Amino acid sequence: MGRIRIVYPHGLQAITGHADETAEIQTPSSVRDLIMYLKARYGKRFEEEMNLRSLEMGETTPFYLVLVDGCRIPEGRDSEALIGDGAEVALLPLFSGG
Repeated sequence: MGRIRIVYPHGLQAITGHADETAEIQTPSSVRDLIMYLKARYGKRFEEEMNLRSLEMGETTPFYLVLVDGCRIPEGRDSEALIGDGAEVALLPLFSGG
């Protein structure tokens, strides 16, 4: 088991009740496994906010960027990205404008 820090944006803070938290998970672990852990922990509202309907098929969430230790995990490669003990994972919403 390892400890990682997870940083949540405002939209997810309302669901998780935290701006950040430390989680004990099996490390190394994939980003996908972490998202599935959070989905199980925080339930339907987390799943809907992250738009996780297709995560079980290996797809990434189209509404959030995932950063591991400050490095963006490219969409579609989340199952390959490993999170090690002591890592920081940030979930950031995508922004658009015009």
